[in-house]
Amino acid sequence: MEISKEDQKILAEAHKQFRILYDANEHLRTSFVKSMKFSFNVAEGHWDSADLAKRDEKHRAHITAHKLGKFVTQVVNNERGTPNRDQVVPVDDAGDKEIAKIYNYLINDIEYHSNYDEVFTLAGEHAVGGGFGYWRILTEFEPDGVDQVIRIKPIKNPLNVFVDERGRRAFIREGMSIDEFEETWPDFKEKPDDFEDFGDQTLWYEDEKVFIAEYFRRVPVKKTIGEIVTGDGKKIIIEIKEDTIEKPLRTREVNDFKIEWYKLCGHAILKRGEWIGNEIPIIEVVGQEIQLEGKTYKKSLGKDVEDINRALDYWFTSLTEKVALSPKAPYLVTPQQIRGFEDEWKNANVDLQPYLRYNQLGTAGAPQRAPSPEVGTGELTMLNICDTYIRDILGMYESSMGAPSNERSGRAIQARASQSNLTNFHFPDNLRRARLKTKKMLINIIPKVYSNERTVRVIGYKTPIKLNEERKDLELGTTKILNDLSVGKYDIRASNPMNPTIRQRAEESLRDYMQYVPTHADVILPVAVSFSDIPGSDKLMEALSARTKQVQDMKAQELQQKSGGMPT
Repeated sequence: MEISKEDQKILAEAHKQFRILYDANEHLRTSFVKSMKFSFNVAEGHWDSADLAKRDEKHRAHITAHKLGKFVTQVVNNERGTPNRDQVVPVDDAGDKEIAKIYNYLINDIEYHSNYDEVFTLAGEHAVGGGFGYWRILTEFEPDGVDQVIRIKPIKNPLNVFVDERGRRAFIREGMSIDEFEETWPDFKEKPDDFEDFGDQTLWYEDEKVFIAEYFRRVPVKKTIGEIVTGDGKKIIIEIKEDTIEKPLRTREVNDFKIEWYKLCGHAILKRGEWIGNEIPIIEVVGQEIQLEGKTYKKSLGKDVEDINRALDYWFTSLTEKVALSPKAPYLVTPQQIRGFEDEWKNANVDLQPYLRYNQLGTAGAPQRAPSPEVGTGELTMLNICDTYIRDILGMYESSMGAPSNERSGRAIQARASQSNLTNFHFPDNLRRARLKTKKMLINIIPKVYSNERTVRVIGYKTPIKLNEERKDLELGTTKILNDLSVGKYDIRASNPMNPTIRQRAEESLRDYMQYVPTHADVILPVAVSFSDIPGSDKLMEALSARTKQVQDMKAQELQQKSGGMPT
């Protein structure tokens, strides 16, 4: 299939940019694999492969004392229970609180149908265990309809993602067999020779394997915006296009971006399109990110204790070997004593034999075992040192995990738990930031996807919501669009990223205030509820707000009646 010059240019650019990102992130991928193996104790991740091979060859033990595992699990599970209270709010005069509520319901519905808890948990596990994780946003048609909906999808293998730090380009790559490629894309044929005109072929083709990549480009564009007056007299800002009917009061040219999308293999562009947003729809969750000398490092929770845990494995294995070898100390014999019985004596410490034969030589006694190796205190000391160092470096102590410790008072235990939470607070906080970024992206694309007149049924809303419904006023001769999501500006009001232990202490203090000053409970209670993590706390807040308004209205009516019906 002949390729146009424009496609050749795009392919050449994609190959070049992918090679740049691939080389720049090589150290991150290597670190991710090592950390994931170590954090979750898979594929013998604790032991060096060369040392492991030598031990297997000599039938020596290699025990893994996976001390790090419970700390990783604790952080990951704490992330699972972290509520997200970020709310959409209007930020200009054209914005409407009721439309903001519809945004919130739509976002909650998008998350629910995307199995968001699995999506966010997987990326969080990758960030805690390996240093980084991803998810993506995409649009798809409803299963039994013609309307498009927005979904959040997991990226199960973060090693397939290559993102430019400045958000200009990104790749999501996957491999498939040549047979599968030819079956999926029958109009294209993949051959090694097809790469000759595009330089580097090693990243796009392997034996009997083809790599397919989604390529995102963030391209700068200029657009014209203008101020118009709506049917109900509101002034709003819209993009002025050739088919715009309304006459703007004033206009301005601004800089913006568009996202070009290509699905390509090593020698051809398979599909192309344009993403509806102005940012690449790939969201990253980082563990701990450090910039140093022009290089980016992304660390997992256990990166700093891997060597200490590896030493713990070694000393535990050494101690185990000594104890296990105590009853298998070698025999002290002469060649003459075992002549003719060599095979029996070779397996003396392997097989359970009822007796061992030997040659009696004069007055010499029977063969004897050598003294058993003593289990010294050195191994035990090193085990304790390694165990203490792991907890100290992570800042996570037994009391913070519910185990008995030296702390006896509730305040002391709470202080130690608070220290543990603060030490690793950046992991759940980075996940919260990624979710916040996702919601900001959703605000940007929801009006473009839900742009037609439709009825949507969302989780948590009692009745179906009619979007972009036209209502004509026959007397005035005007048309008004109800629930128009494109009118007004909206943003996310981020929830307080407070440490869980501090939030709990705040709740306790506020409860004490209500106990000591019950006359002000109606003022303190809404604040206390705002710190609560219980399910339904947002609905309780709405009920309290409605109750507070009702009480205020009743007081206003009483004052009005006392003043003789005259407004105060």
